[in-house]
Amino acid sequence: MNYKQLTSEERYQIYALMKAGLTQKKIATLINRCASTISREVKRNKGLKGYRSKQAHEFSKVRAKKAYKYRKITPLVTSWIIELLQRDFTPEQIAGRLAMEKNISLHHETIYRLIYRDKADGGVLYKCLPRASKRYRKRYGSYKPIIQIRQTNNRIWITYNSVYFCVLLR
Repeated sequence: MNYKQLTSEERYQIYALMKAGLTQKKIATLINRCASTISREVKRNKGLKGYRSKQAHEFSKVRAKKAYKYRKITPLVTSWIIELLQRDFTPEQIAGRLAMEKNISLHHETIYRLIYRDKADGGVLYKCLPRASKRYRKRYGSYKPIIQIRQTNNRIWITYNSVYFCVLLR
């Protein structure tokens, strides 16, 4: 089985099945989880009155907020990222710079997530990205030929993509 966190519904099922007197192994089979997952869940989230689903879910949310990964982007780190974005650094460059100067290891995708979360909240950080809102430009060749026509006394000069032609009028 792949690792997947328990949902509040699964925690409620665990609570109800424990109240019904089932063993942890039987509960694990019924909700299609490993017995060790149920054991860890009950051990970690047991309160003074035993295991309760709502309390267990709150305990797990508090633990998630205290986790190291959760605290990587603090308000101070966010302000550094915004400052570097406004100085036209890319998220890749910002990640490298934070690692070098501040000894903070962030993946550039984490910085992109911060930028696009800000955009979803109505912010304008995405406009600081170097390639944000710029149209793609074809590098080789062109879509439309450039044609210029000039007429002098008895000649017509035609320029087609920087090549000159002369037509004599009689």
